[in-house]
Amino acid sequence: MAWLHRGCLLLGAVLAAFLIVVSTSEGPHQPGVSRRSDAILDPAARGVITYENTANIASYQQDGILTYRGWQYTGWYRDSERAVIARRKLPSGRWQSTELDVDLYRDDSHNTIAMAVTASDGRLHVALPTHNEGIRYTRTRPGVASAPREVPWTSRVFERTRPSWPGAPEAPKTLTYPRFEVVRGRMLLTYRDGISGNGQQVLLRYDDTPAGTWSFLGSYTSSQGTYSSKYGTSTTRNAYLHGFTADPATGDLAITWTWREHPSGSCDGASVGNHDTGYAVSHDGGMTWTGNHGRVIGRTGTRDLIAVHDPHIVRGIPIDRGLMNQESQAFDNEGRLHVMTSRVRASDLDQLGGCARDLYTDRRRFARPYHAWRDDDGAWHETSLPTRQGSSGRTKIVFGNDDTAYVILPDARIMAATAASRWTDWRTVFAAGDVRNVSELIIDRSRLALDGVLSVAYQEPPRRAGLPSAFRIADFHLGSTAPHRPKSRKPERPPLPYEGSRRETAGID
Repeated sequence: MAWLHRGCLLLGAVLAAFLIVVSTSEGPHQPGVSRRSDAILDPAARGVITYENTANIASYQQDGILTYRGWQYTGWYRDSERAVIARRKLPSGRWQSTELDVDLYRDDSHNTIAMAVTASDGRLHVALPTHNEGIRYTRTRPGVASAPREVPWTSRVFERTRPSWPGAPEAPKTLTYPRFEVVRGRMLLTYRDGISGNGQQVLLRYDDTPAGTWSFLGSYTSSQGTYSSKYGTSTTRNAYLHGFTADPATGDLAITWTWREHPSGSCDGASVGNHDTGYAVSHDGGMTWTGNHGRVIGRTGTRDLIAVHDPHIVRGIPIDRGLMNQESQAFDNEGRLHVMTSRVRASDLDQLGGCARDLYTDRRRFARPYHAWRDDDGAWHETSLPTRQGSSGRTKIVFGNDDTAYVILPDARIMAATAASRWTDWRTVFAAGDVRNVSELIIDRSRLALDGVLSVAYQEPPRRAGLPSAFRIADFHLGSTAPHRPKSRKPERPPLPYEGSRRETAGID
């Protein structure tokens, strides 16, 4: 019977080795996601598509959906053009929504809603941007976000919409691409003043006073200077931010961006005219900016602004590659900054006559996502994901607790790569045939940090041009291989009609 004993030992060893291989392949080196829900917040949201997006979903919504103290908030425009703000108790409470006193400024996908909460007074702030036109801003009364159970969700908890930032009448009056961020406990707000190809990023800080005022700190990027390419010369531009985010490890504020030149510097007047990836960090809440190796390259509110000639470029990208602006950035749990961009590979340019001229068509055919990250020594690394975008749109990047990176592609696929591979082992972890979306998706970065659940908002394509379509939010558990749950077919309750708003606090405008 010794042979049987030895055979059993051998079989056991083989089985143990097999289980090790299986567990390794299914363990932390093989990340996954599991869809736990996919709800319809509005079956008939405004569905007019411009710039290949709607005014409800676009990549530059840094916080179009957010979580604070266990409640999640989002906003959209109804088919009637009326703005709506909604909330729910996590993890799976019913959505409550209410109309505001403001309509969509124009059918223009630049006009997406941005939100934030200030911990000092428990206000939910809502910026309703326009495209190079006037400010529209509202917020709740104090305490609404800090004690949500005690507050019925109606329009009466919001102030009337304003055409300026209270306390900061000198701030620029044109509002495009607002982004809020908490930096060392203080709320900052940035947006573009000016137009594409000739604009500056400006900065405001919330005063944390009972009156709820803002202070205008000034501009921090410059539109001036000379940029020359093999196609021509440009003397004006703007910085398009990929992100405006605080390092969770240090509290420092980091930005990355691409420059958009005046068409005179591009290969074709109709091309997008973006080039390079710039990087800057502020250790003092946005007032002083240094480049990758610690040299000061700009000071907010002075004549020394971040300019095209400053030492800021961390990835050199030519102007003819169809590089997209305003994609995404995020910090991992160790404080390393990661940036997603997308562009046409040099090897594909021959099929486009040497230049990506048609932004949407050429990107839809050839654009690929690129992941870049900064290590502890300040060196930057870049990998092309093994796929094409599948769309002309932009990606989002987030991190799990184990620093696995998850990239949400504009065609609603999710890809992942592990920190152990230095984010090179990219693979698809979600590609559901039942998800169809308009170009881009947005994510709740605050909820992910809170409970490890990834909430993704998206809008389904309208059946015909100009018709309304469904605005949805899907929840994913990261690192899970559980079966996906089906999408909901039953809409959430419709928004409460507008019932009036609070008057603004007197004497602060």
